Amino acid sequence: MKKITVLLIIALISIGIAGCGSDLEESEVIYYKDKAAVLMYHHVGEESSASTIRPEQFSNHLSMLEEKGFNVISINEFAQYLDGKRKVPPNAVVITFDDGYQSFYQEAYPRLKEKDMAATAFVIVSRVGVTEGEIPKLTWEEMQEMEQDGMTIYSHTYDSHDYVQVNPDGGKKPALVKARYLVDQGRSETVEEFRNRITADLSRSSQEIESNLGHSVPFLALPYGWASDTALEIANNLGFKYIFTVKPGINDRKTDHNKLNRINAGNPEITADQLFQTLFEFGVPAGGISKTLKQQV
Repeated sequence: MKKITVLLIIALISIGIAGCGSDLEESEVIYYKDKAAVLMYHHVGEESSASTIRPEQFSNHLSMLEEKGFNVISINEFAQYLDGKRKVPPNAVVITFDDGYQSFYQEAYPRLKEKDMAATAFVIVSRVGVTEGEIPKLTWEEMQEMEQDGMTIYSHTYDSHDYVQVNPDGGKKPALVKARYLVDQGRSETVEEFRNRITADLSRSSQEIESNLGHSVPFLALPYGWASDTALEIANNLGFKYIFTVKPGINDRKTDHNKLNRINAGNPEITADQLFQTLFEFGVPAGGISKTLKQQV
């Protein structure tokens, strides 16, 4: 039922735009206000995987955002909005990439630059510059170049993008979620050992980014979108003020800064039209068309 309602609203908007002629361009429609959607991508390439999007498809996504009137803002503008220090334009969107793949530099960056759009890469710091045995990762030199053009680089941990063993039976959880089971000692990490491991990892990630790129690191993308309350507390104490999950949704000033929502746009099956519909569904209030939309259609 909800999907049918959303499709009907989109149809009404399209009819309204057509009926208004030159008085209301498609790029002027307001889908949502005082909110921001954060898009999540990973790798851009011709390879086939659940987290790889083709270059042409990424270009189509960017063109859709431009043509439909979405306003791409930087992650720092988003943070200022969350803190109540600035407003965001209607239909605000933040673009992010996880893992620090070199394809961000080779494929995404030129397309973003062409459209004067900002984006952020969350890098696994221990993998910076690695090219052998895995999908090549960004180098510090590439990151420095991109930051001169409005891209930004922040943390995806130093080396905690992994599942660790958490019990004698071999069960695994993301590294920021639960104490590691120490097989050689036949026991789990103590609370202190868990805290020390997380502190060392997150601290090193921010220190190396700051050392190589010359700026503080208040943004963290959680590997697999998940962390324990203890890990979140440690991250906050280390200066990570804005922490991103993989939970789908839109963000406003009431959203928990430790659990910011992101919309997965990097699945190879997501067309530009499907991405638009997803943004629309999250942006429109649960009650239906907003007052602004009613006035426009």
